[in-house]
Amino acid sequence: MDIHKKHESDLTKAEKRQLEKEKLQSMDWKHKLGYIWDYYKPHMFGAFGILAAIWFAFSWYENQKYETIMYAAVTDGYIHEEDAKKINREYKEFTKDENKYHRIVIDTTVAPGFGSSQSGCGASIKLGAIVAAGAVDVVIGSKEHVMDFVSRQAVVKLSDVLSQEMQNTYADRLVDDVMFDLTGTEKVIKRLHIKEPAYLVILKIGKHRENAVKFIEYLMK
Repeated sequence: MDIHKKHESDLTKAEKRQLEKEKLQSMDWKHKLGYIWDYYKPHMFGAFGILAAIWFAFSWYENQKYETIMYAAVTDGYIHEEDAKKINREYKEFTKDENKYHRIVIDTTVAPGFGSSQSGCGASIKLGAIVAAGAVDVVIGSKEHVMDFVSRQAVVKLSDVLSQEMQNTYADRLVDDVMFDLTGTEKVIKRLHIKEPAYLVILKIGKHRENAVKFIEYLMK
């Protein structure tokens, strides 16, 4: 029986494909595109959905492998993605860390902003939360911002964590034994885009104190 006279429900899969092929051959390219889009749209979205799910699952799995070895919260500045990658690469080279799953985090989303703006409040809340969770090792920002942690006695004495050599080398940058003056530091100005004068404090609650000290050394090189 001629497949063109058959009812659609009686057609085999091979016959349906043959009719689709003939239909497409009879169309110009513009109508072909429209027909393919209308007919195969659900299949395309289904395929895209599966691919997206696989990609998100893979990304989540990969991210679980990474370990943050130093977390810096920057309250006055911003950083481009390429500069963040460069700092990560240079810091690991400086510390001779060859573990590809080790990374440092430079978080510039915690800048409080000005006044009582919604974004400023949100940033302050986030900063307070991640500090309380012990995720932050150092805070970099204006004297006003870092002094907030100093006044709460939340920072370590630099003389307790810096080597004697570092204390001698950077004696003029140690402020009250709790703040490290980063003003004029090239990496801070050009990559972190921090307003000056800028200071760094190491938090008592941070988990990576040794790496925080190495971060200061890296910034000053």
